Amino acid sequence: MLDGLKEQLLTPDLVTEFVAAFHDKVEAIRREQRGDAALRAREASEIELEISGLMRSIEHGFYDPAMKARLKDLQAERERLGVNDDDATEANMTILSHPSLHDLYRRKV
Repeated sequence: MLDGLKEQLLTPDLVTEFVAAFHDKVEAIRREQRGDAALRAREASEIELEISGLMRSIEHGFYDPAMKARLKDLQAERERLGVNDDDATEANMTILSHPSLHDLYRRKV
């Protein structure tokens, strides 16, 4: 029974196909995350510009209580974006199967 399963399900060709599909999926996820990170970085840059503009206005004496609320909103949005979390996300994606797994399997089986 086990030999039959091994012959049918764990052939070196199927393992090779699985490894290739796995790596393709991981790369697709990485591309998506890089795109998301770039978008978050652009949004964070726009937020920083708005914060800087508000701060300059306050420095020049143009203060309105609504500015304080807007500043808090912008700071909360900046925190929500979490632009600095990209390194941790990329590090989570570095654990992959060995690129020669299918060759190793082929030699062992």
